[in-house]
Amino acid sequence: MSQFSQPAGLGGQSELGQFNLGSEEKGRKKVTSRKKKKVDAKTDRTKLTDEEDELLVSAWLNVSQDPVVGTDQSRETYWGRIAKYFNTYKKESMMPRTEKALINHMKLITDAVTKFTVHYRRVEQLNPSGMNERDKMARACSAYKAIEGKPFAYTHCWVLLAEHPKWHAHETAKAQKSSVPTVSGGAYERQLQDISETKKVMVELKKEQLEVMRLQATVRMNDQDERIMKVDLDTVSGPLREYYRKRQEDIMARWKLLENRE
Repeated sequence: MSQFSQPAGLGGQSELGQFNLGSEEKGRKKVTSRKKKKVDAKTDRTKLTDEEDELLVSAWLNVSQDPVVGTDQSRETYWGRIAKYFNTYKKESMMPRTEKALINHMKLITDAVTKFTVHYRRVEQLNPSGMNERDKMARACSAYKAIEGKPFAYTHCWVLLAEHPKWHAHETAKAQKSSVPTVSGGAYERQLQDISETKKVMVELKKEQLEVMRLQATVRMNDQDERIMKVDLDTVSGPLREYYRKRQEDIMARWKLLENRE
């Protein structure tokens, strides 16, 4: 019997009955489809953990170097295999991920790792004496943050990709399409120095702005204090008299405290 053959007992239904059954089936499919889209949207919005990042990178590498299919496959087939690998080998605690979510996240990873690799290679070109691997990584991370404006968040992915032939091929292909000019070691150091100096200037400007704002606030407060202290309590009555009396007492207490500090 076919997997989708009609169950026994339904053969005598009228055409109208069959039509209604089909309509109900379509309705169930639509509801199921809507539920699936809601689930997909929820999983796609959930940020991937470092462990999920590493699984995605492993899927990307394994599917790419599979001798049976290699990269000679459509984009849909390629990412379908990556999604299948990811969802097959993920831990039970991990959420399933859609192809779209994995494509978008892998682009974030490859873009960030590509930029970081440029910084790392330039640090290597500087050939600093006495600098070990950890020092190079730290300096490359500092350079990345200085130039890109945010920390490098995918060190765990870079470790998996850095020496892999698939990544080298990816880098080569991307470099051929890129128009980014080569920067010498000295120019790179000057670029970092300029950024550092610019940040120092921005910090000082920010401090000056905050000081101006503080002084402006002080002036406004002093003007308000003076206005309140000039209120003659004998000319006001009721709740308003009590309000101004309390404000005047607070102002006097604050100024006495400032005098004692000086």
